[in-house]
Amino acid sequence: MNEIIQFANKHGYETAEFIGLYNGAKAYSAIYRDDEDIYFIGLPAIILEKNNSIEWVQGEKSMEILNYFYPDE
Repeated sequence: MNEIIQFANKHGYETAEFIGLYNGAKAYSAIYRDDEDIYFIGLPAIILEKNNSIEWVQGEKSMEILNYFYPDE
């Protein structure tokens, strides 16, 4: 998990939270925090980890992934 948090840090986020498995990859939501509150700025950022590879996902693909996990929201 430390690698995922460090990867999120490199993209300007403080941490990441595991949200589930997506097409065989572990999916994490990148989280920006300030004063212990969570803020959503712009399109969501997703980090995918599979086979020791880490991928940063934004744009339409990140929305597709979020809709997979939260279809009714």
